[in-house]
Amino acid sequence: MNYKDLKVTFKMNFALDEAQASIRAARFAPELTATERNKS
Repeated sequence: MNYKDLKVTFKMNFALDEAQASIRAARFAPELTATERNKS
């Protein structure tokens, strides 16, 4: 694997981690309505 591949992999993993964190935050935020939780 070369440096360029590592950069792309890092960016994809970072984006995935950010998305998962947002999903967890929305899912476990009791003050949100069901509609707000399911917005993308």
